[in-house]
Order: sequence, then structure tokens, then C-alpha cells
Amino acid sequence: MAVFAGISDYFAQVAFQAGTYTSLMTEEGWEFDGNDCFYGALLVDGASVSSTRYFSKGTNYNVWGFADEDCSDLDIKITNSDGTNVAQDNSVDKVPNCTFKPSSSGSYTIKVTNYDSRDNVIVFWGVMNNKESEFYNTGRKCANALGRAITFFEYPDENLDSDGYHFPRNQVCMIGGIMPQGETQCFYNFSVDGNKECYFFGFGSEEVSDYDIKICQQEGNDIINTNYEDNEYYLVGADNSEDAVAVVSGKLWDSYYYALKYRNYKSSESGFVFNIILTE
Repeated sequence: MAVFAGISDYFAQVAFQAGTYTSLMTEEGWEFDGNDCFYGALLVDGASVSSTRYFSKGTNYNVWGFADEDCSDLDIKITNSDGTNVAQDNSVDKVPNCTFKPSSSGSYTIKVTNYDSRDNVIVFWGVMNNKESEFYNTGRKCANALGRAITFFEYPDENLDSDGYHFPRNQVCMIGGIMPQGETQCFYNFSVDGNKECYFFGFGSEEVSDYDIKICQQEGNDIINTNYEDNEYYLVGADNSEDAVAVVSGKLWDSYYYALKYRNYKSSESGFVFNIILTE
């Protein structure tokens, strides 16, 4: 795909696949379990990207991935904190899928690889489980939020130089998950290759009526106060307006790490939220 031109079409392809799949999985009793269960990236041919999260012993997990039409082979590999491979799907297709039950609780890493493609590709991956959950209809809420994301790309199409902004390559640029009202979360250690102007977008499914984000510079790698309300080492920007969409822009420097803080300030019930990062 082109760096930005036609991004809505490619995004929509993957969003439709993911939304359809997660809706069907919810009907079968599988749910998302928190704020760190859905990711997206733009990968060049042969590149990989990883996400790390907590998995509980004895719980059945389903880890899935999807890619746009330019990809012919997308793979997933899951390793534990010791680096031991616990599950993988390296079949020659672009819809990898793994179901496994961890033998111990702890941090696991999901590695997604664009093994073969004819151009840069948009990829999504996520984690669901079928244990009893406080959340419900999360797959449907995810599909609803993805539909809003497709529409939301009209904003950069209309307001940004379409040749100048794109998903940062080969790193997480979309973070999603289920959040109850009042919850705050933080995605940190984000960095840019070269000094760049960046745009951050946050929004949720139809249940979310007030969503806020802020971008701050960290004192160093892994050094961050994750509390949304606390004072920042250096605040790049924030959008705390009373609406369902939050937008922040600012110049980021390649010598620093940055954190994206976000909160579901008001919603009728738990909602599925997404945060998207674009760079020049």
C-alpha cells in the first residue's frame, strides 16, 4: 500500500475481518479481558512487531491476526518470559490463529511477522479468552469501534497532508481494549525515528461519550507515572474536552521516550476504545 494514500481502504479491509471475527467469537463465549488486548501496526515486507501482556495459568486464550490484501503470509509466535515458544502459527496464509492454555501465569510476548508481502501492510492482532468475565459483548463493541475508526480516517484525509502523515513503520501504532467508565491506562516507551510531528487520536465504541488522552515525555525508558491526573515530566499535549473523540498533536524528538495516557471518562457501560498514532 502507499504510505498514506488509500489508507482508509486498506484499514477497512483489516477492520472488517477483525470486527467480523471478534463478533462471532463473542457469540461463542470468548471475550476481550482488558485494555491491552488489541494492537495494530504497519509492517514492511519481512518485518516483525511485538506486544507483551499478562496471561493467567489455566485460561484458554485465542490469539489471532489479520492483514490487508497486499500480505500473503502473516505469522504469530508466542513466547513466555524465558523466551520459550509456547504457541505459533507459521502456516502460509495471512490469518494466523493460536489457541493455547498457559502452564504458568506471567508475562508473554506476541510476535507478529509480515513474512511475505508485495508492499507495506496494515496488520491487526488481538487476544481473547473464554473464562467467566465481568465484560460482555466485547467483540460486538470492538466491531462498533472499528467501524467508527474507518469513518474517523476522514479526518486525516480532509485535514492533513495525505502524502505527509502515515502509521509509523514496524512498531505498534494502534492500541485497543475494553475499558469501564473511569478507568485510565498508559502506553509508554513510544519513540520516533527522527524528530517528527505526530498526531494522536483516541475514541471508543458507541457506549463512550467522553474520552481523553494526553501525551507526555518520559524521564527515561520505563520511567513514567501512569496516573492520568498526576503532573508530567514534560507535557506535549492533552485533550480533556467533553466529547467522545480526543485529538492531540505535537513535535516528538528521537532522543526521548513518550507515553500516551488515556481514560474513559464517561460511558453508559464498559466501552471498547482505540488510540491511533500517525507521524509525518
